[in-house]
Amino acid sequence: MTHSFAGGQVKDEYTNVLKGFSATMPNSLAANFERNDLIEFIEPDTMVTIM
Repeated sequence: MTHSFAGGQVKDEYTNVLKGFSATMPNSLAANFERNDLIEFIEPDTMVTIM
């Protein structure tokens, strides 16, 4: 399910092992999240591989 908010879109929500979400958003909105003390970290999407 996709949710829109303040210029961004939540793509996936994680509630089992991790609490969080993936989203697309403008850089200005990401900067606002980075200043929020309730948010532990933000990182851009990257390719993850297992060796």
